[in-house]
Amino acid sequence: MFALTVGNGHHTSRSIHATNRVVQQYLASLRSTDLDDVPVLELMRTLFADIPSTSTATLYKIIDIGDFTTGLYRDAAGTLVIRHHDAAGPLLSLLWPVVGRPGSVPSVARGETSILGNDGNVFLVDEASGDLVPLPAATADRCGYGWGSPSTEVINLYLAIVHAVSGVRAPVPRPQFRDHPDSLYGWLLRKDRRRELRLSHADLTRMVRADEPLRLAARKAANRPTTQRMTPPPRFATARGSTGR
Repeated sequence: MFALTVGNGHHTSRSIHATNRVVQQYLASLRSTDLDDVPVLELMRTLFADIPSTSTATLYKIIDIGDFTTGLYRDAAGTLVIRHHDAAGPLLSLLWPVVGRPGSVPSVARGETSILGNDGNVFLVDEASGDLVPLPAATADRCGYGWGSPSTEVINLYLAIVHAVSGVRAPVPRPQFRDHPDSLYGWLLRKDRRRELRLSHADLTRMVRADEPLRLAARKAANRPTTQRMTPPPRFATARGSTGR
């Protein structure tokens, strides 16, 4: 079983709509908590991405929402989740975890863990307890996930999966590897983005292990001196087709 390394204090504020089955499953796994048990700073960091620029009027408006005090939850990793509403329906605000200093998510570290995602929101699922926690991002600027078409979001998801399984930060995948049969990045690109993303524990470990030689090749290419990576200039042919020598 792989263990997660979630940084203490390494998070990014994010709000997601509970309008698909996967996010609703995450919502159903949350445990309610009392407002008196929530530190004020944690509450504000969860609600506002930019606390210094948040006015007191905005803060009072949020706090004045009728169901606010009954919309506070924590997931299996202890992350505060605030349930409120906008025009599109239920909205969950939370601090999405980012890989940082060594730590652990006990409820996920037990038993086998699978991955479940929909509409760019990806979670780790403890198959024994049914608990869900957000899949930690590889770095703070790589929290947006996606699959099904070439994009930064697919790279973000690839890096997050590799780190969750191996505990190692992978290099950015090289485009020429995406058609390789063992490429996890290529597999993510070929998935239908309109469908749920599902990866069992067995598939996770197998695919990340098979992808390792490609990661090694990408890391070697990235570390190669620039002078060695430069290709020689092409020879220009003359009108008669000679090389001009």
